Amino acid sequence: MKRDSKKFLIVVAGLPTNLGPAFKKEIPKLEEGIRKLIWLPINNKNLCDTEYTRELYNKLHSECHSQYDLGKSLLESNSFKGAMTIYFTHLIGKNLIEKAFGIETLTIGMSMPEDYIPGRQSNAKLQKTVNDIVKKIRKTMRRGERVLSAISNEVVSNDNQTPLLLPERNFDTIEIQKLAGEVGRIALSETDAFEAIKKIKTDFNSRNPKINNQDYGKSYKNKKNILFRGPGKNNRHALAAVSAHGHKQQCLIRGRMRLGAAYDPRFHYDCTSLKGAVSRKWESCHEQDFSLPIGRTHVNISPNDHTR
Repeated sequence: MKRDSKKFLIVVAGLPTNLGPAFKKEIPKLEEGIRKLIWLPINNKNLCDTEYTRELYNKLHSECHSQYDLGKSLLESNSFKGAMTIYFTHLIGKNLIEKAFGIETLTIGMSMPEDYIPGRQSNAKLQKTVNDIVKKIRKTMRRGERVLSAISNEVVSNDNQTPLLLPERNFDTIEIQKLAGEVGRIALSETDAFEAIKKIKTDFNSRNPKINNQDYGKSYKNKKNILFRGPGKNNRHALAAVSAHGHKQQCLIRGRMRLGAAYDPRFHYDCTSLKGAVSRKWESCHEQDFSLPIGRTHVNISPNDHTR
């Protein structure tokens, strides 16, 4: 990690274009020397579209890669404290932001100031709106940073048992996206973040109860009867050995970061079938086909859906 790297990466999505110049001047007040803001005003149609989210995601990847050597090493947990996305909920297409960033970062929806009116406004009115936005972002960031601390504690200290690291596509897309949304909403309340994570885990477990297998102990299983067993502390050999060549940006970010917190990129699940032999055909991290070698009785699946 570079000496001047920031502790937090903050993505700000959906800022109206006419507020951009005034907001840019206020960024140092939000960064405070410990954060790096990654932002992009929306286009003139006031829409959040796929091109916009792609460009913003490119900015996140670039920042991760330049500051933390993404794809080469661990994100240093003693220096990197987390990443979050704050997006404005007035947007049409806001679900694109949640889909693009919701698994990778702590993703929080925030309303515009009540007196904001789209369109032409006086400079004084624009500045007042920006001042109000800066206050709201600062408050949301500080709450979010407490949530990131709780997430980090969970994915580092309890990685073998937590549901927070289950792969989205190979476990259950709907369940993992719901889990991410619940975590993001913690930052909008005054709830104790550590207790809130416990509650979210309890709720997840009620929907997806662990089973106690005589060979693997308590592990999660999905609706396809695939058992997801953590590797323990010593049997870790997954994505860390995979080079960046051929992978998409999402593969690499998700292979290092979950809900904004850095986790051990060697972590993976040993997956077996509870009914019959495990399938030989899988979709890996960027939806490329993977065929399990003959003779293998389990498949390794990382939190970013990388299979081997």
